[in-house]
Amino acid sequence: MSKESVLNAVRGALTTSHGAAPPAYPVEPAPRSAVTTDPDALCREFVQEFDKLAQYEDQRFGAAWRVASVDEARARVCALFAREDVRQVCASPSPLLDEVLSDALRQQVDFTLATTPETAGANLSTFDLGLTDCLCLCARTGSILASTAEMVSRAVSLLPPVHLVLARVGQLVPDIPDAIGLIASMPGFPDDLPAAYTFITGSSRTSDIEKVLVVPAHGPREVFVIILP
Repeated sequence: MSKESVLNAVRGALTTSHGAAPPAYPVEPAPRSAVTTDPDALCREFVQEFDKLAQYEDQRFGAAWRVASVDEARARVCALFAREDVRQVCASPSPLLDEVLSDALRQQVDFTLATTPETAGANLSTFDLGLTDCLCLCARTGSILASTAEMVSRAVSLLPPVHLVLARVGQLVPDIPDAIGLIASMPGFPDDLPAAYTFITGSSRTSDIEKVLVVPAHGPREVFVIILP
């Protein structure tokens, strides 16, 4: 068969009607199992799922804690700051961070508040811990939804080897669709969006090379979450 014959056959196939093409994705959302909106139940589920993500064989790559007070949250932060591998800390500004981080905690480490994109640039790779808040926590998947509207730069959560997230119980949602619904319900959507939304589901991992799990594949090696009242 000549080249022209092949091309004519392709042209004929392309112009032949074969009926409507099936949709690339389901038109109707798949039915969801019953979800709870009880904050205590959501918090327990999040901590449980996050713990599964943070553990592989005999290694741990983070933890999630629910605390009863700001003082307990400060004790958790103090313990992380006291680790030998944490000397330089960079944080994105937020009211929750201001409430938790006392002057004594800031003086415990070499602390930098990233108030401009310039202070949250490539130099963050030299920092030991990045501290941020979040938009919400997804209980069913143990995921953190971060937004650059809440952070000066994604670099604070991506470049340091340890990422610490502060959140409140009221920021828990049942699942990923609820988090997306939260985004869609925000003022200015969809015309006024931040540079990025990022779902963080534990430390990144891959087993593409010879099926050997590597943690992290990129980004922080450890992710910690403190959930305040």
